[in-house]
Formats: sequence, structure tokens, C-alpha cells
Amino acid sequence: MKKRFIGLDIGTDCSYLTLLEYEKNDLKRIGFFSSQGEGLSDQLADLCENFDGHFGIRDRLAAALPAKTAYVRKLELPFHETKKIEAAVPFSLSSQIPVPIEDCMTNAIINTRNSDGVSRVTAAAIPRQTVENLLAAAQQAELPLHILDLPPFSLVPLVAESTKDAILIAVNSQETTISQIQSGELTDYRLLPKKIEPENEDDIRSISREIQALMAISKDVKSPIFIFGDVDGEVLTKKLNDIGYEAKELVLRLAGEDIPSVFIHATALAYRATETKQWKSFNFRSGKYALKGEWQKLKRTLWVTAGLIAITVLIVATAAIVQYRTKAIQVDALQGEMAQLFHQTFPPTTAIVDIPLQMKSSIRELRENTTIIGSSQPQILSILKILSETTGIIPIEVQELSVGQGEVNINGNATSFDAINKMTELLEKSPLVKNIRVADAQMALKGDKINFRLFLDLVPN
Repeated sequence: MKKRFIGLDIGTDCSYLTLLEYEKNDLKRIGFFSSQGEGLSDQLADLCENFDGHFGIRDRLAAALPAKTAYVRKLELPFHETKKIEAAVPFSLSSQIPVPIEDCMTNAIINTRNSDGVSRVTAAAIPRQTVENLLAAAQQAELPLHILDLPPFSLVPLVAESTKDAILIAVNSQETTISQIQSGELTDYRLLPKKIEPENEDDIRSISREIQALMAISKDVKSPIFIFGDVDGEVLTKKLNDIGYEAKELVLRLAGEDIPSVFIHATALAYRATETKQWKSFNFRSGKYALKGEWQKLKRTLWVTAGLIAITVLIVATAAIVQYRTKAIQVDALQGEMAQLFHQTFPPTTAIVDIPLQMKSSIRELRENTTIIGSSQPQILSILKILSETTGIIPIEVQELSVGQGEVNINGNATSFDAINKMTELLEKSPLVKNIRVADAQMALKGDKINFRLFLDLVPN
């Protein structure tokens, strides 16, 4: 998923913007844009048009206020707790700045916390009106500022990646800063509240004086001097080298691409927006001026997501209810059909409680009844059918029928010997009967009937 980090360097005549586009934490694209609109609002609107100013929830934008608008002081406070330090900074600054502290907003960088309980802090105060003017212009251009830093502190994160010890001369249309970096941290800086001109000898003397002051404080004469910004770097480098310094233009590369000199500060701000490290720098986009618009966007997104989830749950629940009702109707229909079949199969049964259970019970009862007549020999039913058909056409009466293993004994009487012979002939035609033996045939003691006994040998299964 793409993430964009944007740095905005605001000047009086021209503003610069750098866009860093990441995919899976890898820098894939760098874009450089500038605008020379008449005012800040026009410049910001122009910049947004240049690079598709539609901002997503994952985009972050950092800008910086001019260094000359801030009052920066170094403080020592007798405690380590961050909340106590934040509360004490306005009181400590109030006696050190020439404007009422109530008209300013403050921010602080905690440099060190000593074992003796003392914290060394770099604190800054900026008039609220300055912050509000910038935020109003950004809001009008629909720019969601996440970080509002202060140069030259905002330069350190990027520059320190390539050089740990140096003196930086940064020039833009509003001001010039001369900063000293040691061990990758900003130790001190000087401010000239205007854009210097390399052809102006007074400007060269002013820069030289500030460089000497920084070197005298740190007792360091070996740090290289790097020049960048909205200035003719080649001419300024030559002027400083002519008076004994070792100066050169700052060259920075990011993702294999050279950063133009005028875009170095904007790129440093974009790099600052990534917040991949806990850099020691300011962010005046806090407290009363903290960004709330992004949370509102997220809130709307969450509401939309929750609405979609609710609709999905409702659809799923409705589908489940409809499916349940359909299944219930099908079950009722099957129950009715089963009841009808049960009544047709077992007519004497009237009360229905559990059809499957009752059907199993009835089938079991039928099996028990068939066992009585020899269910172990299925041929018996066929023999009974033949006897039933025979007695319908021949005057014979079967009085006893016994079934043995592979044989059947029949006792009965007939009106004549001829009737017994005809029955025997019919039984012999059955494929179930192997052999018929007439065991006995004699006149009854009473009446005119003849008693007989037959033995039928059945064909094995």
C-alpha cells in the first residue's frame, strides 16, 4: 500500500515541495514542485494542483515556520519528568523574550537529562498569530499539516544521514541560517534575517563573522562548510574559499537521485515526516493547534465501515431467516407426506407421535409375525399362495400345515381321491417343490370325506 510523505519549504517569493512515495517501506519515487504565486495561499493552491493534492489517511505533510519568527532559548530545569518540563517552559521563557508569553505558543526539545536531576532543554516560542496565519492558508488549500517544525532543526534529520560534523549555510528568500552539527546533532546556529547576496561583500563578512563565532564556541576549525538553498552556490563557495574557508556546495542523494539544492530543505521536511527515528526537533502542530481533520476523516471512514458491516450482518441474518423458513416449510411438507404414507401402510394406527419410531416398531412387529409362519424359509409364503389358489378350484380343506427344515407337511380332507390327485399335480408344477409324497389317504370314519397327508420336499434356496 502506498504512503506519501511531503515536505513544504515556504518562502516569500517562492515555495518548494518534495514528495516521497513509499511502497512497502521502500522509497519508489521522488517528486519536486515549486510555485511562485503572489501570496502563500496562491502558492499552496498551485502546489496542490501540480502533484494531485488529494490526501489519503496514510499521507503525512511537514512544513516549517521561518526561523526569524521564533524566540529560541536554552534552559536548564531541575527535574526530568516530561510533563513538568512542558509546564515549566512557558514560565522560564516569559522572562527571556521581548513579547508576552500569553501571545505565543511554546515547544521544547529535551537535549539531556543529567544524573544530578537537571534537564537541558532547547525551548522555542512563536507568536500565535504567525502559526494561525500559516494554518489558515493550509486549511484553505486543504493541506493537512501534521508537523510544523522550525529551521535549522528541521534540516538535521536528512543532513545528518550523510555528514555528522559540518557547518551548514542554508539560504532562502526570507533568511539565512548558519548551523553547526556535531555528532549528528545541532549544537548551535546563527540567523541572518534576510537572503544573502554572494556579490555583496558585507554579506560575506557577516557570514564569516558567524562562522568564526560558531567555531570559537566549539573550538572546532576542521568542520567542512556546506552551502545550499536559494542562492548561487558556486559564487558563494568561491567567495568563502577566497578568504580561507573550505566550503563547497552540499550534494545529497536519496534513492539514487540527486536532490536539487533549492529543494534540500523541503526534502529534509519530507524525510522528517516519515518519523522513522526519534529526532530532536520541534512540532508546533500540538495542543490547541493539533490536527483534527485526519481524525474526522478516519471517523467518517469508521462510520461508513460500521454501516457496511451492519448492512452485511442484516443481509446475512435475513438470508438465514428466509432459508430457515424455507427449510421449515419443506420439513412440514415432508412430515405431512410421511404421515399420509404411514396411514396408508398401517391403516389401524390413528395416533401419530413419532412417525420414524412408530414405523420401525410396526416393521419390527411384522417381522415377528412372519417368523411365526417361518420367515426363515421364504418359499412358505409361495406355498401358501399355491394352496390358497388350489382350494379355490378344488374341493379340499387344509386342516394343518407344519413347516420343517426343507419340507412341508399338509394334513387335510377332500371330497374324493380325484381331488387329492389334482392338488398333487398342481403342487408338482411349482418350481419351489422338489418332490411330493402322499403319506396317507383314507376314508374318514364319519361322513363321506377322505383324510390325507402330504409331504412336500422343497427346493433348497
